[in-house]
Amino acid sequence: MEQTKAILLAHSLHGHMQTTYGSLCGNIWPVLKAIRGAAAPMVAGNKLPTSLSEGVARSKAAPPAAPAAVVGGKPCASRSSGAARSGGGGRGAAAPTVVRNKLAASLSEDVARSEAAPPAAPAAVVGGKPCASRSSGAARSGGGGRGAAAPTVVRSMNMLHWLADQLDWEKWDDFLILLTAVFMFLFLLRAGEATRKGPGPVEKTCIRVRSCVFLRQSVEVVGEEVQHADEVVLLMGASKTDPNGQGSVSNHYESPGSRLCILALLKKAHRMRPEHFARPENFLFTASDGKVVHRDVVAKHLAEAAVALGAPPDAASVISLRSGGASALWDAGATAEEIKLRGRWSSDCYQIYIWPGHERSRGVAAKMLGSSLSLMAPLATYRRQEK
Repeated sequence: MEQTKAILLAHSLHGHMQTTYGSLCGNIWPVLKAIRGAAAPMVAGNKLPTSLSEGVARSKAAPPAAPAAVVGGKPCASRSSGAARSGGGGRGAAAPTVVRNKLAASLSEDVARSEAAPPAAPAAVVGGKPCASRSSGAARSGGGGRGAAAPTVVRSMNMLHWLADQLDWEKWDDFLILLTAVFMFLFLLRAGEATRKGPGPVEKTCIRVRSCVFLRQSVEVVGEEVQHADEVVLLMGASKTDPNGQGSVSNHYESPGSRLCILALLKKAHRMRPEHFARPENFLFTASDGKVVHRDVVAKHLAEAAVALGAPPDAASVISLRSGGASALWDAGATAEEIKLRGRWSSDCYQIYIWPGHERSRGVAAKMLGSSLSLMAPLATYRRQEK
């Protein structure tokens, strides 16, 4: 892997871009190997795999007019404009967009050749196409295939309410579990953006106190005035779909009448630990032992909630909160672009996280049966054939 990345970089990049595309090549090469299966070429003698070499050579002479990004080995909607802006390199050097397109063009050819023999371990399918290789994440969000995941997402809100009933709101560590779960659900956070997996959190991605900005009628408030806020804005830094660190912004307003209102929960947290929120550099979800809450602790409580609601214990995990939040957005009528924006998905692979709810289908059958649609296009084609 390391040798492959080094060779790809040497063929395409100047020094100041190697950090950015070190991660890009690292993501692409495993995908290529998965698509090509056991026949994937090995890198030897300081040479690129044959298909990659040919693809890069051809793309240098004639870069694709409308290049696609590569997700899970398949070309998909390009984000070249953003990549070009974030690259910071001049056009004389190999601009990030150009390099991405060269690799995309080459890999697209490999995909076309490999379609006759499907991969041994197929990626998740969205719209009939293998999508970004998120199969492990998709499985984790429900503890297995879609059959096992259904109870988790359908009962997402019930699980949160169950936690609210069972946890002691006056004990910081108990209340922190509830706050973390609701926050991750509403902001569609990845596990590493709120919790830790090992001894410590991921410094770059785990949100801190300063990540939350409180507003009152669109004006920022701090200190004790936070208790009068009606909106919270979350400022996110770099993520796996934003390697250049352009960041993203998401917000939520008060939810009057809901005991899970995120503003109400955050205000209570401020009252319980004012000294914690007085230090902007502190990680937001820090337990009483001074450590960021562990993802396994959150997962344990979610598993208990799942069992209490009739689902298998392995049907819930921390990632269920992101999946459940995306599903709740969809059920609330959010558009695909809104979901992608809030969840910071750069492709249509957000679809593997979404489970449709029952209520959204209410009346659909009646509308279909009452349709007076006239199939004009096929009729026009038929008449042309008659002539």
